[in-house]
Amino acid sequence: MSKYVPFILFVAVAGFCSSLAVADEAAFDKIEPILMDHCYDCHGDGMGKGDFEMDNFETVAEHLDNFDVWYEIWKNVRSNLMPPAHKTQLKTEEREKVLAFIESKVFKIDHENPDPGRVTIRRMNREEYRYTVKDLLDVDFPAYDVLPADDTGYGFDTIGDVLSISPLLMEKYLEAAERVVKKGVPTNGPEIVEWWPNLDSFKDTRSGDWGGELDAF
Repeated sequence: MSKYVPFILFVAVAGFCSSLAVADEAAFDKIEPILMDHCYDCHGDGMGKGDFEMDNFETVAEHLDNFDVWYEIWKNVRSNLMPPAHKTQLKTEEREKVLAFIESKVFKIDHENPDPGRVTIRRMNREEYRYTVKDLLDVDFPAYDVLPADDTGYGFDTIGDVLSISPLLMEKYLEAAERVVKKGVPTNGPEIVEWWPNLDSFKDTRSGDWGGELDAF
């Protein structure tokens, strides 16, 4: 491999990053007039109402890296909390332009190729396990006597990232499965039910001379 390849790659990456920075600055230049008209009276030009300044930066790149500031702007503009009710309000197209800029240039959201994030495959907690066994096998399984209490997060025991499975818990679930199978699943093989009708029930028990009754007709 040529000794110049790493240098060429470095130059290519640097050029790509530089072009992204230029594009971000151009996009910011388009929305800054909106911010100046509606926001800087209270949060710029030396004004920091509510300890919040929107123009306290040296470079646009530095400004765009300040996620907390832009998140507050996005949150308040999106919910129509800012500008305040007694101030001139943003037009619909201005609001959409500001929100789109923040989402694409700060949050890095690609609306054309959205990333739904990671989906955690979670297990059932012991209460869900108990109800599932009841629904499927009609077995009242005492889950609280066999399975330990589930981990909780934010006050809930149904969050996949919290419901971990330790080796000990796996052993408990295997023990629970064995107990459920013994109570709800026949283990002695299928049973063939035999039923023989009572043949006497088919006999005619009436008495009399059938021949004489026929002659009468």
